[in-house]
Amino acid sequence: MKKSEDWWSDRTVPAPGLVWRIGPLSLHVQRVAGEWQLSHCEEKRESARADWSVDAIDEGSPHPQALARFALGADGDTVRLTPRPADRSVVATPQAQLHVLAGEDARIYVSAPVWVEISVGRPARTLGEIPSRRLT
Repeated sequence: MKKSEDWWSDRTVPAPGLVWRIGPLSLHVQRVAGEWQLSHCEEKRESARADWSVDAIDEGSPHPQALARFALGADGDTVRLTPRPADRSVVATPQAQLHVLAGEDARIYVSAPVWVEISVGRPARTLGEIPSRRLT
């Protein structure tokens, strides 16, 4: 797939399906007669970078074990992934204390894993939301 596209754009799912790799998340999406199939896992990667890719599923590649199946009629073959904030509170703890003196301002950046909403059809029907990385 072209790297210039966004991972959250609408995509047509060809046979046998597509796999998104968003940071440590590996999300497999397949469309078969009358249903959508989703499976995902958190892959161990050497790099902590938030790279992403979208590729056709290779017939020989291993698939995550957990499979969710969704029965839907003839809703086409397009899936939409949408970035979402976490569905729960996220507490960020700095490695070392930061003291902000009286009268001073501070700009603090906190990164948190994005959640991915998977929807199909028109009007869109949400199949689920999955964290790109499972927090402790």
